[in-house]
Amino acid sequence: MFVPCRPLYTLGMFYRLFRWLNDVYPVTVFFLYIALFFIAFMLAFFIPAGAFLILIGSIFALLPFAFANTLIKHMQRVLARSALSRGVCPACNTLLEERRCKACSIEFEPNGGLVISE
Repeated sequence: MFVPCRPLYTLGMFYRLFRWLNDVYPVTVFFLYIALFFIAFMLAFFIPAGAFLILIGSIFALLPFAFANTLIKHMQRVLARSALSRGVCPACNTLLEERRCKACSIEFEPNGGLVISE
């Protein structure tokens, strides 16, 4: 006998995960670079070549970090567009009115991005 079951993960859960990553990732990379600066500063007095290697490595690491940030933003927008096309809020799965959720007070752009209200 086949018993239908709910999917283990819903798209809303993935949207919330990518939205959290989009909020946390830039700050995490910023503090990583600050920590690398202090490590390189301390190494400059003891092992100058180590400080130089950290400097060169951190410059070349900017490209993968920027690519990962772009990928996270793109995935968040793809998941938001799929929910918006069904007429539900990607964050809380309630019905939308003109791309605006009344339950969580979030407004979305047509491309799936969040509208920042001032």
